[in-house]
Amino acid sequence: MKREHDPIEDRRRTPRKKIVINVQLKVGIHLKGIGYTSDISEHGILVKTPEIFSFFRPELAHVFEDADLDIYFPNEDVAIQGKVTRIDAVKEELAIRIIGKSSELKWKEICG
Repeated sequence: MKREHDPIEDRRRTPRKKIVINVQLKVGIHLKGIGYTSDISEHGILVKTPEIFSFFRPELAHVFEDADLDIYFPNEDVAIQGKVTRIDAVKEELAIRIIGKSSELKWKEICG
């Protein structure tokens, strides 16, 4: 059964696109790992990253809230900078607000 769009729960300014893309992540200055997108929009990304979550216990996940993050999309040769806005340790997901892009044009093509 498909869920209806809930504007209160969904805080993104632009529509989401369900797409799986492999990514490389760097959270802060110490933590690096790989993952993949679950969905993207022009201003945000949901990334699944079991590797990053393997480094700490779920009850400590909150320490990454509002952390700076760099994400590289190797197959698309584009990088973004963002902030962690939500963490779901059980699902091993990070919700990220995009604050910078290496190529606006390439990012719009990916989100298109």
